[in-house]
Amino acid sequence: MPRVKDRQAVAAKVLEMVSSGLTIARACEWAGVSLTAFRNWRRDDVSLSVALKKAEIEFEAQHLANITTAAAESWQASAWLLERKFKKRYAKITYAQDPRPKKDEADESPILIRIPTVNEHAKGPAKTETTVAGLKAKRNPKRKPKADA
Repeated sequence: MPRVKDRQAVAAKVLEMVSSGLTIARACEWAGVSLTAFRNWRRDDVSLSVALKKAEIEFEAQHLANITTAAAESWQASAWLLERKFKKRYAKITYAQDPRPKKDEADESPILIRIPTVNEHAKGPAKTETTVAGLKAKRNPKRKPKADA
């Protein structure tokens, strides 16, 4: 990007865009300054860093006020806000369902485990599968696998 002549004007544009909701990177792009240059300006000028933080807080406060106003008429706005602000207490709990089929008492088939080979990336996926008992036998060759009763 070309060199910026008027830092104050460009910084003011960036702050305006951040206070309206753009990310710092997008605001810099819009104002025509590189993010790296803007970061250098912030490092050199503490007041710019403070103003940027204030712009982000203004945006947040404005939208929080909108949600609070909407919550007076709609419980969903309150629920949404609570779910995000106090995640541990109010967030929806989603339980993952076990993708494996339920095991019936009559189904006594062994669980199959794929054992990858050392050069699996070069050869492609392993072509052998083994049972749990076979895997235990591989770990301890002296021990014989128990017969299922």
